Amino acid sequence: MKTAALSNVFEPVGAIVDRTMAALDAVQPLQAMPGTMNLARSANYHRCRRRSQDPQDLHFVLNIDYIPSNFVVDDVIFDQQRDLLFATPLQLQLLTQAKTWYIDGTFKVAKSPFTQVLSVHGFVRRDGAVKQIPLCYCLMSARRKRDYRYVHYTV
Repeated sequence: MKTAALSNVFEPVGAIVDRTMAALDAVQPLQAMPGTMNLARSANYHRCRRRSQDPQDLHFVLNIDYIPSNFVVDDVIFDQQRDLLFATPLQLQLLTQAKTWYIDGTFKVAKSPFTQVLSVHGFVRRDGAVKQIPLCYCLMSARRKRDYRYVHYTV
């Protein structure tokens, strides 16, 4: 399970645990089998050793090894501030086709040195259903009016 967790950092831990539990010897008594929560904690513990430390200031090197390909749109540095924009090419295409953008700022989940996670939503129609979905994410280091404008022009 540890090697599976380390080899694919994007695979959900639950899927790794389920696959590991299915591969266990069925002859073993239930008391001898590890609990699923213990396996998940163990997999996450071994993954965290390979992850880089959280940035302490805005002058860090963005490690794109743990970010899916074609997901980073831009790393914007201006006026002693830094914003990271994330979206896939399909999400950007849908965003350009959207008539109206809806913006949501979430402040509690952002870790320092960032102050908020800004998401840009749009309505998408598929198979007769219309849903509002997030199409772009931005980690912002400031919440000034000009910061929002800069992100708007970058997207």
